[in-house]
Amino acid sequence: MYFNVSVSERASDLEDGIIVNINELIAIFASKYKSLFRKEDFVYNVRDFDLLGVDRPMQWERIMKTILFCLSGQIPSRQEVLRGRQIIYQFPKWFRGRYVDKRFVLGFLPYILIGFKSHISDRFVSDSNCLKDICSCIMHFYAHDEVELTSFLCAHRGNSQPGKHALIEKVDINRAKRTLNLQKAILCNRKGVGPDTISWFQQNVSSMASSNMFPEMFIQYLEKGDIGYLLSLLRDHFSDLKNLARKLTTDSLKINIEHLDNITRETHLFLIRQFGNNWHDLNFEEGYEPSFLVDTALNFVKPEIQRLNPFYRNGSAVDFLYLKDEFLKKNLNKVSEFSIESLDSRELSEVVTSAINWFFENQLMHISAKALYETAFYYVWGRNSAMKRSGIAIGIDRDHAEYQYLAWKRGYNDYCYGDHCENSIVYARRSKKEIIHSTLNDISFRQFWR
Repeated sequence: MYFNVSVSERASDLEDGIIVNINELIAIFASKYKSLFRKEDFVYNVRDFDLLGVDRPMQWERIMKTILFCLSGQIPSRQEVLRGRQIIYQFPKWFRGRYVDKRFVLGFLPYILIGFKSHISDRFVSDSNCLKDICSCIMHFYAHDEVELTSFLCAHRGNSQPGKHALIEKVDINRAKRTLNLQKAILCNRKGVGPDTISWFQQNVSSMASSNMFPEMFIQYLEKGDIGYLLSLLRDHFSDLKNLARKLTTDSLKINIEHLDNITRETHLFLIRQFGNNWHDLNFEEGYEPSFLVDTALNFVKPEIQRLNPFYRNGSAVDFLYLKDEFLKKNLNKVSEFSIESLDSRELSEVVTSAINWFFENQLMHISAKALYETAFYYVWGRNSAMKRSGIAIGIDRDHAEYQYLAWKRGYNDYCYGDHCENSIVYARRSKKEIIHSTLNDISFRQFWR
């Protein structure tokens, strides 16, 4: 089943979701890119070949390289093509015998290679996935008739400059659709009964609006009296993605845009149960028994978020906190300049007030508590994926840090029981600049709003 995931919006005239014969697909692109096909030694048709690539491996590589180009518009390097055979060889013999057929090799696997960069070693590498994690994720896809993919989206910040951070005005629907197409293509080309689900968690208008953005950005809107405007942008982003999801939902594939507040609340409740109601006021660097959550927060996360100082209690943030009443007054005076559908001016004033209060309360948090929250967020995501049994986590947000990977895995493993507990979060490709007809390293599906 074909879905356009190329950098070019009009890579072909084929409609998304159409079932197309592989040789018909190749013929379309061979006609459009005649010189490129000759230069890159692409195949012009696919006949019988060894699906595992053991017999005549160069033929397997030429076929895979051609398919990857037709689906992505990129010209994969030999290493990127070889990764497909390495994935197949990594599977247990029973899995290869049951699932590695033409549909897997020509339909499912190419979208995995296009969407996810991987490396052979077991060590963590940012913006890449361990090969064994890719394989365990694939096996989880095939272990369930119905699968739910979950992804979290951070605030849609535009290109930033020192001292200047702002949300984008509008979501680029075509780029959002391309990232959705990648997830849809993987689900629709696997052997599954369905219906399947894709759930993206996006920040909407709420008092917790600042929870999933850099403090510097919230402060810039705050100082201008524009928190009402920031909230209206969040509502627009949520509504745009919600409308896109509604258009693309089918009987066999449901696409949800969920409130990110749901997970924020779950994480806070989880920490309350673990450490008490005042967990956010505690300094976890002093007097706490070693545990996975605390150790990960202090050793992995705290160094990552040091750049957020002085916006936590350390240092000059205390001086900033005394300005809260002044900022509240300034922002409430400007509320009438903004409008959010379904909220009257009184309701908008209440949300603006609660959003500012929430922000200042969180700035009082000790940096070790903030690090603990970040760890717990990914732990809860892993826990939820395990409790759903068929949950698969796909990272499409900006950051890909080791603590995220470790916390998700621990949460998943702590709550997964019985068969099919081999699973991992995997992160889609991310490139600062996309280049058409370059390698797969120059295509990007994460942070699609940039």
